[in-house]
Amino acid sequence: MKRKPALVMVAVFAVSVFFVMQVFAQKVETAEGVRVVHNEKPVWGKEPKVALKLIQTIGGLDAVKDEYMLYLPADIVEDEQGNIYVLDAGNYRIQKYDANGAFLLSFGRQGMGPGEFSSPQSIAFGNDGNIYIFDMMNGLVQVFGQNGKPVNSFRPEESMTGLHSLRSGEFTVTSLGSMMRFGTGGGRMNITELQKQKAEDMPLIRVVDSEGVLKREFGKAEEYGDGFTNREGNRYDMTTDSGDNKYVSFRFQNRIEK
Repeated sequence: MKRKPALVMVAVFAVSVFFVMQVFAQKVETAEGVRVVHNEKPVWGKEPKVALKLIQTIGGLDAVKDEYMLYLPADIVEDEQGNIYVLDAGNYRIQKYDANGAFLLSFGRQGMGPGEFSSPQSIAFGNDGNIYIFDMMNGLVQVFGQNGKPVNSFRPEESMTGLHSLRSGEFTVTSLGSMMRFGTGGGRMNITELQKQKAEDMPLIRVVDSEGVLKREFGKAEEYGDGFTNREGNRYDMTTDSGDNKYVSFRFQNRIEK
């Protein structure tokens, strides 16, 4: 009997929270001239306005041929002919398929030399027709032709964990959320430095040229008061459109910025 008041209070609290969520679920504001809609609950009701349809599958747990046995596929790009390049990170290789998923060729292997990978993180297709692959442990970007032959390699000036190609021929660089920091010397950021890192020292987007030289940086990270939380809390995924506009989806902030 003594627990009933507590149960009632919990029930009242739950109803209050529900009411507040209903009233303030869609907060709209204008920040620096940009209209921002905060969607804190689904607004479509029971009938979603977006549907996903499976078009094609490459590889799988039941694959019997080596060229379709992917292990930790980390990234994927497509060339102008519709050929598909899969970064098969766990196997330290790139798998190339045609638009129908038929296997064409494979290149790369584990190692530290030209054409070899230690920890491949991302793949991008440059407007020069070449394939750019970032290997984080080596702090190196390797460039390959569409035939899988090495063309060039360079160490980026800026710390990064991934790259994304732009139609301008430049690349956007992702660096937030990484415990390691590679620069021209391939050094690592130690724990003390990471703890002290402020959001103001963490530009969200860096743009580099095809040799990894920094051209510009922009975007403001959220400050959480701790270096670890700053990096994790500002983690994002990004894509671009035909006009090189950048769409940034923040994993833990429930928001997307263009």
